[in-house]
Amino acid sequence: MTHNIFLLSNKYYPILFKRLYRFLMSKFFVFTFLLFIISCSSTNSEQVENHKIIQIDPIETIDTVQIDSIENIGIVQTQNEEKLSERNVNVECILHENKNTISCKAKSYSQNAVLKWSSNVTSKTMSGTSNFNFQIETPNPRAVITLEVCQGDTCDKTTSEIDMSFIEFTKKSPDQISDTNKNTLLRDSFFNEYECANNSKNNFSKFYPIRLIEEIEPMGKLNAGSGHVTPTDHLYIKRNPDAISEDNKYFILSPSSGHIVRITRQENDQYLYGEYSGQENDYSVVPDHRILIMHSCNLMTVFIHLGELHPTIIERTGKINLGDSWSASDLNSAIKLNTGDPIARFGDNILDWSVHDSNMILDGFLNPERYRQAEPWKIHTVDPFQYFNSDDKELLLSKVKRIKEPLSGKIDYDIEGKIIGNWFLEGTDYLDENKLESDYWAGHLAIGYHHIYPDHQILSVGRNIGIDENIYNKAWGVFRLEGPDIATIGKVSNEIEYKMYSDSGNILGDDLLGRLLISHLGNRSLQVEVFSVNSNNNVLKFTDNSKIYIR
Repeated sequence: MTHNIFLLSNKYYPILFKRLYRFLMSKFFVFTFLLFIISCSSTNSEQVENHKIIQIDPIETIDTVQIDSIENIGIVQTQNEEKLSERNVNVECILHENKNTISCKAKSYSQNAVLKWSSNVTSKTMSGTSNFNFQIETPNPRAVITLEVCQGDTCDKTTSEIDMSFIEFTKKSPDQISDTNKNTLLRDSFFNEYECANNSKNNFSKFYPIRLIEEIEPMGKLNAGSGHVTPTDHLYIKRNPDAISEDNKYFILSPSSGHIVRITRQENDQYLYGEYSGQENDYSVVPDHRILIMHSCNLMTVFIHLGELHPTIIERTGKINLGDSWSASDLNSAIKLNTGDPIARFGDNILDWSVHDSNMILDGFLNPERYRQAEPWKIHTVDPFQYFNSDDKELLLSKVKRIKEPLSGKIDYDIEGKIIGNWFLEGTDYLDENKLESDYWAGHLAIGYHHIYPDHQILSVGRNIGIDENIYNKAWGVFRLEGPDIATIGKVSNEIEYKMYSDSGNILGDDLLGRLLISHLGNRSLQVEVFSVNSNNNVLKFTDNSKIYIR
């Protein structure tokens, strides 16, 4: 075998060695640089996990202090004290310009975890939500936000710190503070929209003569026909006929001091004696107003279906036409109320009243974010009777139509892994922005207990469930269920069947209207289908008409 070997002249060896040397050195440099980058990335990755950069916007006023304009970038340092799981909770916070607020959001936490927020610069606490928005009440060189994440009996804490040591706090002189603003000027905790003042007095006085109240219907009513597919968050207060005849003597009074921040007049007026009353030949109509009162930044009451506004209120709002509203632009323009100040007349024979405290989140809403879109106050609904003195409380409770505690009613029934509670048609949100129906509640579904007779199980559904119109209209979308305890049924291998009986408001019917087939699919999802009474199938099975609902 012959091998041809190419030989170089001696003069080419120096040039070859130089080129080879340059080639090897360039590769060595690239390799060394890559090792350096990898090393730095590895070293800094741990730091990046525990440090978040946020924007600190200029603030005009905080509490009764003034802060110079800020252009620096602040660092939020996040530390997990323990590991509830392998995945650490991620907390991001932003301080907002001209609002004197900090907003924080938690990410990467277990779906079943319960979140509890607090901070050293606010008295506000929150639980059950991934968002924590609060007004800065106490200037501090370092804002510390604490998030406690709990699963069962195990809880971990994550702290986030905003370094504000470079901010110079300058107190305002007394003449710079108006009479209205001598209390801490903040924004409400429900909408973050209305200026408010902190008020430690949370006692209520009666807002209408109790003797003229015929009955009080508790919270939690399921009334799909009027749009309340999920349990109502307000009481129904019904006055007796004597009250209507004496109507010109009484106004609804403010139960406590506060500020009216919004008044809305409905598109249609209401009948003085109620749309379904037996009063003959009297079709008198009165305005229909919704009035929102901030008693403090955290405590709010809402009156619905009030009649003519008191003259002192009209002086501030002017005439409010059908379908229009009035709202306060700031605390100075809000209508200040003392306890017992007149607001408006009763309206028709029934008014709605509710009380909400943002320091409390009901445990029976597994997905509180679902409600913030349209009714941010709902998850903060509280027992209104607790704020009255013992004598008035006893008299008011004597008017309540409910046979078991809590007499004020219950609106939150969600239990993790069970069919009980509120559900929403898959692919829709609370307001049904996809517009599957003209009524946003058409995709809502609630499985709970009767608000007056809580031993009875109730199904409340919107029309999107695919139910036969004849069945739906007979009961206005609300049915009494006969079957296993809804609080115990979770994910099982077989579908569960319930019989559906008529339920008309406060009257429990015995007419069998349909059969409900239901299955908990796990992961907070539910499969349901309604069959007619005359279905030929003795053993029901889901068809293509079944619907999926989620929390």
